[in-house]
Amino acid sequence: MKRSQWNENDIEELLKNLPNIKDRRHPKDIYQNIESRIHRKRSNNWIPLIAAMAALFVLAVLATSIMLGSNNSASEDRAIEKTEMERGSQSRKAASSQHAGTENNSSSTPNDQVAKSEDRHGAAEEKPSEEEVGINHGARKAYFIYQTNESSRKMLVSSHSEFPTIDKALEEMIKGSGDPSISPSIPKELKWDRVEEQDKKVILELSEGTKISDTEEYLTALEAILLTAKDFGFDYVKFSNANIDALGPYNLQEDVPVPIAPNKIN
Repeated sequence: MKRSQWNENDIEELLKNLPNIKDRRHPKDIYQNIESRIHRKRSNNWIPLIAAMAALFVLAVLATSIMLGSNNSASEDRAIEKTEMERGSQSRKAASSQHAGTENNSSSTPNDQVAKSEDRHGAAEEKPSEEEVGINHGARKAYFIYQTNESSRKMLVSSHSEFPTIDKALEEMIKGSGDPSISPSIPKELKWDRVEEQDKKVILELSEGTKISDTEEYLTALEAILLTAKDFGFDYVKFSNANIDALGPYNLQEDVPVPIAPNKIN
C-alpha cells in the first residue's frame, strides 16, 4: 500500500502493531535528570551576564588608571615647570652675583691677591702677604708702590702707620717708607705749594713750573694721591694749576673723585 493511500484507520492499525517500549528508569531518576538539565540551562544563562560585568569592571579599572596617569602626568609637568623656573631664577641670581663680584673685584690690593699669581711670562710668582711687607689698610694712611721684581705689576699699598694730616702723608709718599720692596709713589718733580681741605674735597695747589706729563709714573702718583685722600675721608681731589687737562682717564680741570679701591684691573 502506498503511503499516499493511507487513511486514519491504517495509521492507527500500524501504531497498534508497533512493539511496546518501556522506560525501565525510576521516576525519581527521570525527575532528577530533567531538573539537572533545567538547572544547567539556567546556569549557562548567567555566563554572558558575568562576562559583561567583568568587561565593565575591566573598563572601569582602565579608565581610572588613565585618569590617574593623566593627573600624575599633569602634576609632573607642573613640577618640572616649577623646577625649571626655580633653576632659571637661581641662574639669573648666580649671574647677577657673578657680575657684581666681577665689578667688585675690578680693583685689588695685596690683601686680595692669592698667594700665587702669574707674571707676564706665565710663570708662578709668589705674592707676600700684607703682614710680610708690614702693610695694612685703615684710615689716614699713605700709599706707596709695591713691586716684587721688575717684571711684576706695580701695586699701590697703604702704609703701616697713620699720619696726622694728609699733608704729612703726601710728603712721606715722596720720601718712601725705607722698605726696599716699597717705593715712593710721588716723583720729586711733582711739587705743590699748599694743601687745602674743604669739607669732602682736598685742593692740591701745584707749584708754578710743575710739569705733569701723561705717563705711567704720573698716573700712578695721581692714583696714590686719590687713595690717600680717600683714607682721610675725602671724596674729591682738585689739582689746581695743572699744566695738562687730563691724565689717563682723569679730567684735571674738574674735581677728581676718589676711587673705590686701589689697583683697578682693566
